[in-house]
Amino acid sequence: MQHTLRHTKLIMLLLPLVTLLLSACASTTTPPPPPQLISEITLAPGTKGAQVPSATPTATPVTPDPTETPTATPTPSDTPTQATLPPSLTPRPTRTPTLTPTDTATPTDLPTATLTPRPSRTPAPTRTPGTGTPLACAERWFFVPRPSDCPIAPYTNGPANFQQFERGFMIWFAPQRTIFVVYQPPNKPGWQQFVDTWQEGSPDSDPSITPPEGLFQPMRGFGLVWRTKPRVRQRLGWATGPELPYPSVLQIDSVGSRYIRGPHNEVYQLNADLAGWQIVKPGT
Repeated sequence: MQHTLRHTKLIMLLLPLVTLLLSACASTTTPPPPPQLISEITLAPGTKGAQVPSATPTATPVTPDPTETPTATPTPSDTPTQATLPPSLTPRPTRTPTLTPTDTATPTDLPTATLTPRPSRTPAPTRTPGTGTPLACAERWFFVPRPSDCPIAPYTNGPANFQQFERGFMIWFAPQRTIFVVYQPPNKPGWQQFVDTWQEGSPDSDPSITPPEGLFQPMRGFGLVWRTKPRVRQRLGWATGPELPYPSVLQIDSVGSRYIRGPHNEVYQLNADLAGWQIVKPGT
């Protein structure tokens, strides 16, 4: 009896759940088809009592389930219209300008001008002493080739002395008692002229002055100028040899330049401005 009561209570508890499950299954399953004749199912065609199938099958109506709620098919107007965004604009590619080549001018052959060389100008000959046609002079020169100028007086012959120094030389010309000091190189002044003031009986030299080995202290008139004129002594230096006597000739031109013969027959021109000198006739 108790066992039966427990089963009954269990069935009462499960009945609502079963009912709920059956209703759910009924709503989702397809309604059963209508009842058909057994002959339509079990008897083959051509058998007595079988129904001949028609060419056009008969549609079996489906009874809708009253529990299903028909779903309304949305019409185009019921569907919310979705805003359509305009298509994004794709930027057009940047057009690179193409430079159109300009027409290149084709050089045209031009006639080549022929330059006619200008005639060269021949420089006029410069006046060189001892060349060309010299002026006719009242007095003749004692040497050739003669200078372009004329002498102011006849030439003078007389004894002379010559002495070589480290940086120049001295010439004593007896007829005029003149001492010519010539410097090498011929810086200004290139030469000087002194009056010979030495007298017989005067000291020939200064014994307190001792020259270096191989050199000499000048004597007599040369030594007097050399010792009393510090600038002359500084520029000339020591004598490189003793005095050399020889016969000389002296002549002066119209501008004041002196021409004097040396010990080897050379002729020295001592310019009138004292700025320089030169050899106008080489020695022999």
